[in-house]
Amino acid sequence: MSAQLLSLAGWAFLPNLVTNGIQSVWYGITIRAGDPKPQPRTPLHTKHRQRIHIAVITTYLLYTIYEAHYTIRQASDYYQDLGIPHSASDREIKSRFRRLAALYHPDKVAQTATSTDFFRHLKTAQDTLLNPAARFAYDRFGPSISAWQNCSSIHDYLTIGAFQILQYYGAGAVIMYVLSLTGNLQFGAYWRWLGLVTLAVLEAHVASRPYAPRLASHLLNPLLTNLASQPPYLPFQLVQILRKCAVTLFIALSQLGPLLAPQTAAKTGSEEEQLQRQVERMAQLATAADVEATRLVAMEMAPFVGDDEAIKEVQKKTSEWLIRIPLGERFQCPFNSHPRTGIKANPQDRVTKLRKAAAKAREKRAFLARIQKRALERGGRFGEWDDNSDPWKAKREREKREEKRWKEKREKRRLRYEELKGGKVDWRVELGKLLEGLGV
Repeated sequence: MSAQLLSLAGWAFLPNLVTNGIQSVWYGITIRAGDPKPQPRTPLHTKHRQRIHIAVITTYLLYTIYEAHYTIRQASDYYQDLGIPHSASDREIKSRFRRLAALYHPDKVAQTATSTDFFRHLKTAQDTLLNPAARFAYDRFGPSISAWQNCSSIHDYLTIGAFQILQYYGAGAVIMYVLSLTGNLQFGAYWRWLGLVTLAVLEAHVASRPYAPRLASHLLNPLLTNLASQPPYLPFQLVQILRKCAVTLFIALSQLGPLLAPQTAAKTGSEEEQLQRQVERMAQLATAADVEATRLVAMEMAPFVGDDEAIKEVQKKTSEWLIRIPLGERFQCPFNSHPRTGIKANPQDRVTKLRKAAAKAREKRAFLARIQKRALERGGRFGEWDDNSDPWKAKREREKREEKRWKEKREKRRLRYEELKGGKVDWRVELGKLLEGLGV
């Protein structure tokens, strides 16, 4: 029991531990010193790890199957202890026991606890095999029948044996169901349940038939006797090794599933179905982009709703922008700046404009310095000359008028936006007027 629990616990950490070690050694052997090794989480590293992990799990699966066979052989059985074949008659059993009793009887050898226990074991083996009902039950349920009380017929033994089979597979089904609820053992759930039911039916067939199953008599036992020179399996030994192999295979399947699932999933579905899914996905993305673009345009144009002059200005600047930008760059340059400013979204263009503005400011300061110097040479102070001789007066007046006009427009738009935001004006009607003015 402890060996079986240790084997099951080994499945939790041994495959990953061995995979990491083998992958490191493999890279150290196959990759020359100084060459770069595949880094973790890269496609090549993941591909190598999957292959090595599959090989490790398969090897460990074969090892656990061999371990189950070795454990069964070490446990022995009544036929091997007496040294008789499975088809031995009652006369052969008695004759063989008399010979062994002459060798291992406590009166013939030194009385020790080991010798006494072994002789009692031989006596129990003889009594069991000489009783037809007990021999039938032993071949199918193993040495545990010696603890079954009040059993005198085959029917009694089969009743207790069937109850134990029902308990074992009922507990196994409950454990599998609970593990599936917790999120474990998801891969291959159908095949796992099918294997459990098949194994239960096979064990019931072995226990209820007077002959050995054909799987043992025609395949496994001839291979063991002819090739491996080992005694054949009894029905209960066959059931034991099938149980251990089934549990081990279920665990291996749960670990191999995530590794094999991506490879099989890529092959499912025809090319037409995949193309159809891609077209549907593209159509959904196009619809979502259209809705988002409409919403953004409505938000950008909300301040201009009801202002015909502003709408005309937007139309004019937009037309100039579309004409100025080449067709290839029109869809690459984001329209994230106001059309009235004329500033492109390219940061390099903004830096150029700032440099030009700084150069103009330096030129203006130099010009003012020259005027101040000339005024001082004439004996006056800077700023005392006639306003009509000021070369910047006309420009300042134009700038003031332009600034006043734009302030009035901005205030008008702000008030309009507040009315629109407060619900005093229906924004749908205003947006319709705006789009109609734009010719949309």
